[in-house]
Order: sequence, then structure tokens, then C-alpha cells
Amino acid sequence: MPRTPAPSSRSCLPPCLPLAAACLLGLTARVGGAADAAYPVLGETARALAVELTRSHVLHLPLDDAMAARAFDSLLANIDGDRIYLLAEDVEKLAARRNRLDDDLAAGDLSFAAEVLGVWRRRALDRCDYVERLLAEGVEPKAADAPPPRRAAAAWPHDEAEWNEIWRSRVANELAARMARGRADRGRDADPARPVADRMAKACDRFRTVVEELDAGLVAGLLLTSFCRAYDPHTSVSLPPDAETGDPPADLAAVLAAPYGSVEANEAAPDFGPVRMEMVESGGAAGAGMKLAVVRIPVFREATAPELARTLAEAEKAGARGLVLDLRGNAGGSFPEGVNVAGLFLAGGPVLQVRTGPRNILVVQDEDPAVAFSGQLVVLVDRRSASAAEAVAGILQDYGRAMVVGDSRTHGKATMQMPKPLGEHGRFGVLTVSTAQLHRLGGDTMQRRGMRPDIVVPSPLDAGPETGEDSMPNALDWPGRPPA
Repeated sequence: MPRTPAPSSRSCLPPCLPLAAACLLGLTARVGGAADAAYPVLGETARALAVELTRSHVLHLPLDDAMAARAFDSLLANIDGDRIYLLAEDVEKLAARRNRLDDDLAAGDLSFAAEVLGVWRRRALDRCDYVERLLAEGVEPKAADAPPPRRAAAAWPHDEAEWNEIWRSRVANELAARMARGRADRGRDADPARPVADRMAKACDRFRTVVEELDAGLVAGLLLTSFCRAYDPHTSVSLPPDAETGDPPADLAAVLAAPYGSVEANEAAPDFGPVRMEMVESGGAAGAGMKLAVVRIPVFREATAPELARTLAEAEKAGARGLVLDLRGNAGGSFPEGVNVAGLFLAGGPVLQVRTGPRNILVVQDEDPAVAFSGQLVVLVDRRSASAAEAVAGILQDYGRAMVVGDSRTHGKATMQMPKPLGEHGRFGVLTVSTAQLHRLGGDTMQRRGMRPDIVVPSPLDAGPETGEDSMPNALDWPGRPPA
């Protein structure tokens, strides 16, 4: 199975993360004959993927030139998301095969991966030379109040002069940041007298070695993932074990920034722990001293509903008259468990509609009339609440069973994914594909828009950069549906 990427880091020389999607595939550089052994497997994966995508995806869209163009754009975003390695002329030449990539995938032809890697490697090694030359000649440190902005929407560099200026600015920013942190670094630096520029040059040299050892099998895996992402951002492929060998290489920008640069974690590791409860007493004039149970569900996993049922029983035994169900940061998980959790607060009935095709609508029922907790209920959500978490909050809001409190909206993922083996017993990998969309009882969908809480409270997430479903490339969207 693919490995989860580590939390991202922030640096004055921000990584463009070329080949970053390889983290999702568990691929790494392969040297010599190992790459050749992997290609037949990946070719079979490509052929099976071409068939299964069109057959299983909820929209049943054809694998055509339009999808090939999306896959091409996604691949370039993965290998050079900041547009600082490839030049405009490189992209133009590579684009000559853009509309043939769908036919190549169906034929199991992944040779485009070798073409892309060849161009990227040549440019990456050129940037190693340039950075080392800058550091050897001396570059004036340029302090920056914040890391340079991402260039994902910028034009590709048109000539070497523009290209060099982009890199000169980044190196100058990173050099200034390292020098500013010199005193802090000195306490843990084995050789505090070694110049900052020299350390950066050595890091650049390490990156050069990695680049020289890369083979196109890694980019072939990225190409397969790019076709999945062409359909929607949650469709993905897990490659067979004999095509997975380790971790991908770091980006040059990331290598330059660590371990001595201005790197600091800016994301907490995801919480996949069990249901947790804390008993508190309410304050304020109304209901002061009322016992409340605060229950945190970090993710919906197998047996979350029975675990919550036991927790609710403990809460009632402890005298809780109200419950706060905290779904903030809950990215979803098991949809059936989400429905079962909502059902613990309801006396049965329809809860959601599931669309698996233009004419295929299933009304999901809470078939258990038992109510595990009948006291007052508040559900906490934020912009990170997604998928099954949004479904639970929406169900309880539709029934008027809970007051939903939180950010101005939730994430906006209202799709379901199912694993589909590629080849017999998944010998060529597993496709995780979006097979359904969720609709609320009134027919509306939270897809892209999320849900709006009953009470909106100020949140730094609302003031930050947009991270919802609607900001993701190729996110799905459907019209509403008449009430169930």
C-alpha cells in the first residue's frame, strides 16, 4: 500500500516538490536492471487501469484526449509544481505527445515517462551547476519577510536569464535565512565555523547524486497516478509490490533547506486514534454546572460506532445531560461507520442519498430504532472536517437533532471511493476509484461547497489559504436531487 507522506515543511527556499506524488506510490530511484524488471509490471498496470477507470468511475467518462491533457498537466505539476526546473521550450516539446497519452496508456506504453525524466534530469543537473557556481562566486544574501510565493500559476521560464533570476532569488533568500539563524544553529552544528554557503553546496552535491540515479520507473508511476487524478482528486492507484521499493528523492530546494535551513513543521501529524471522552461542567448563566461529555472522534474506522456507543453509555452513567461531538479535523474514513454513528442519535429512518450513476439513486436508512443518547447534542466541525464527518454533521443537522458549530464551512468532499483490483487478485495493483456521490435528504450535495454550521465562530482556518475540495484540480460536481 502507498505510504503517507510526512508533514510538510516550510523554508525560505520553498520546495516545488518535483516527483512528490511518488510519496503516494511508495516508489524510489532504481538503479540498473531493477528498473527494467519493473516496467513489464507497470505496463500491465497501465492497460488494466485504462479499462477500470472508464468502467468503475461514477461518471463513466471515456479515456480520451481531454483526459490525456488533464493527466499531462497533473504530471507536470507533480514533477515541477513551482515551475522552476523546466523551461517553456521543454513543456512545448513534451506537449507534442499530450493528446496521445490516452492511447499509450491503453497500450501499456509508458515510454513518455523516460522522455519526461530525461528532460527534467538535464534541467535539474543544470540547476545544481548553477547553484554551486553562485555559492562559489558569492551571492548577496537577501532577507525576506516570508518564503517566496509558490509559482504554480506562473508562466514557465522563457529563457535562461529569467530562469537564473528565479534561482538566484531563492538561493539569496535561503542564504539570508540560514545566516539569521546562525546562533541558533551553532549549538547543534558539529562544525560551527564551516561557512553556510559551503554547507549548501554540499547539500546540492548530494542532490546531484540522487538525480543521476533516478530511473523512469518512478515517473511512470507518477504518470499512472496522473491519469487517476484526471478523473478526480480522490481516485488513485497502488502499485504492485514488485514496483515499490522505498521512498522518493527529495527536491533540490528541500535538500538545500535542510538540515541547516529555516525549516519548521507547520502541520500536525494526522490523528487516527480511538474515540476519547472528557467530562466537563458548563459555565455561563444558562445551564451553569450542567455535566457535559466532550467526545472526540478523530477518524471513522472499523468499529467506531460500537466504541462510541460504549462511550455514550459511560457518559450517561456519569450523569452527562449534554454531549459535544468533536469532529474537527476528522477527514472521514469509513462511510458505513459514519452512518452508524449518526444512527446512535436517531430513532431510525432515511439519512442520505447515494448516487452511483445518472439514474442510480440509493436511499441509505438508519435501520436501528435504538437511541444511544437522547440528551442535548452539539457537533463541532471545521474546514478540515470532510467526507464521512460532513455526512454525520449533515444528517444530524437535517433531523434537527444537533446544533452544528464551527468554521464557515466544511471541506466539501461528498464522494465515496472503492478499491478495484487490477488484474487477477490485484497482481497489477489496486485502483481506488470514486464510485458514488453523497446527497443530503433534501437532495442537496455538500460536494465542493461543504456544509454551513448553524453557528459560525471565528476561525484562523477561514482566514488562511483555500484548502477545500473546490480548490482541488478536477474536483467533481453534480446538481442536486429531489427529496427522498
